[in-house]
Amino acid sequence: MALAFALPVMWAVAWTFDWASFLNNRSDYEEVVRLAREGRFDAKVREYQEHDGTTFMLDEGPPRRVAFPMPGGFLDNWSGVIYDPTGEVMLADGFDSETGEFAAPERITKLFYGDIVSCRHMLGSFYNCSFT
Repeated sequence: MALAFALPVMWAVAWTFDWASFLNNRSDYEEVVRLAREGRFDAKVREYQEHDGTTFMLDEGPPRRVAFPMPGGFLDNWSGVIYDPTGEVMLADGFDSETGEFAAPERITKLFYGDIVSCRHMLGSFYNCSFT
């Protein structure tokens, strides 16, 4: 019985933390996105970059997408806020139970050098996504 209540509470706490982090950093994210769209960063760099203390990764595109990793993660599992002007990251919806393959097309799952497992819409073109 306790487990039935514990899991929803843990998910709610995690989602609250994600929202608080996003809202706290939103203006910094928007500034990085603006500069990325202007071509101020090298999108061919396949590792983390930083601007005024904000860590991010770029997808070459088109379209130009930006990932802002959240603190934490374990091994190659991580989550972060993704800027995607197309909203196509929402195609990431876990695995196909019959084939064991990702539900989303490879052009989505392979963004940011990982495998996007799932995404939730936040505001505008910002999404909270989980990677493995």
